[in-house]
Amino acid sequence: MIPTDAENQVQFIDYIKNSDFMVPYLLNKKWVYHYSDSDLYISDNPISMQNNLKERSEFRGNIGLDVKGIEIYFPISSREVITLICEKFFHEIENTYMKDPAGTDRSSNYRIRNFVNYIRRRIPTELHKETVLNYNSLQVIYAERYIISENENFELIEDMLKNPKLRIGPRTKVGW
Repeated sequence: MIPTDAENQVQFIDYIKNSDFMVPYLLNKKWVYHYSDSDLYISDNPISMQNNLKERSEFRGNIGLDVKGIEIYFPISSREVITLICEKFFHEIENTYMKDPAGTDRSSNYRIRNFVNYIRRRIPTELHKETVLNYNSLQVIYAERYIISENENFELIEDMLKNPKLRIGPRTKVGW
């Protein structure tokens, strides 16, 4: 049976009222303040998540508050975003770097060292061009209807919306 709009609204309100169970998972993440000179999109569904680890079970995805490798993005302006990074993944990177910093090529070693040190010291970090593109792509993917661009630069959106699957926002699917 498909729930009505009213039933969906009640379920959503119950979810918000009982959302205190999420707090420990959010506080356990590594919080990073990012800024950018480039325009960051903000959509009508602005909190986005991704997981760059390919680990997933047959029955579960790899997106969730306590899933290894999760990254959660909270935009706070058209130039700033708070990123919550999986603490397990961070500690794995940190331990790998600390055990064998010479085990990677010089460029990778430099990036990993900076990543670890910036997070440890809570230093604001500038988003690289590739990261801005990734973040903006996530805003397009997660958007329901609207995407805001301070500079009215919608080229990425127009390009991505050529894919018909991205023309509607993410929908909850029940069943197979």
